[in-house]
Amino acid sequence: MASPIKRNFLSALAVGTLVFSLASCSETSSDQDGAEVLTDSIPQIKENGDGGLSGSVIKYKGEIFSIPSPIQTALLIRQSKIPYNEALLNPSSNYKGYVNQFQKAMNMGVYGADLAYLSNFDNTSMSIEYFTLVERLADDLGIKNNINPTIISRFHENSEIRDSLYVLNAELYREVNQYLKDNERNEAASLILAGGWIEALHIALDVAKSNEDIRKRIGEQRSALTSLVALLSKYDDPQVNQVRKGLTDVLRIFDSMVYSYAYEAPITDEDEKTTYFNCKSSVEVTDAHVEQIRTKLSEIRTIIIS
Repeated sequence: MASPIKRNFLSALAVGTLVFSLASCSETSSDQDGAEVLTDSIPQIKENGDGGLSGSVIKYKGEIFSIPSPIQTALLIRQSKIPYNEALLNPSSNYKGYVNQFQKAMNMGVYGADLAYLSNFDNTSMSIEYFTLVERLADDLGIKNNINPTIISRFHENSEIRDSLYVLNAELYREVNQYLKDNERNEAASLILAGGWIEALHIALDVAKSNEDIRKRIGEQRSALTSLVALLSKYDDPQVNQVRKGLTDVLRIFDSMVYSYAYEAPITDEDEKTTYFNCKSSVEVTDAHVEQIRTKLSEIRTIIIS
């Protein structure tokens, strides 16, 4: 019989988005009688009851920014049965060199993505080590006291159960993000999300040339990256600006990819008097694109973890 924590994980999988920010087309238009008109060429990821698996939305000065969770990358790597590569991780020894908010928040996101990656493999000691780093950085940022303490105790109790680690990672991600949003600490939240997204992409790039599913998911990151660049542009900080400029260069690489869209027949909801327009999208990601992104992202990551 499955444990409660495992059943919760399976329930989360049933309702959550379990891939890297899927790009697709959708529009909604009113039929008649003044029904609300909504248009969204690439749908935004929302906190939708999936325990933080799909991602997070930040509202800043009236604008909405959507960033996918690094846990999605870990799940895709698990599904693809990709072997463990410790060299991809930010070394735990780097922690002692992080002294300002930029370094602490960015690397809390980085170590969080590393922890999600580690959850795929039977390496209990490393998982505990990286969870401890995330916990310490949360403490350094003044966040730890606002995290449900049972998450910490449950992690140590369930550290040998992979499904438990996914759930606990998602819960920690959600609680930290919600606390920062509730207290209008948008900059810290933005940096944590940015660090996690960058590290998740860094991990995915390692196997993109040999794994078509991951290559496709990387190509579908243009929407998330556009949102991330716009979010970071709100902050006037030299280190943040370095990262933003680097990500802008990465975005240009994404813009050089070939995107195609195949529209499908619309679906009308007679009760709601609403018509939904849908399409399937695809993107061509070449080996050259992968190498260009890898080179530029490596420069950005060095700024963050060094």
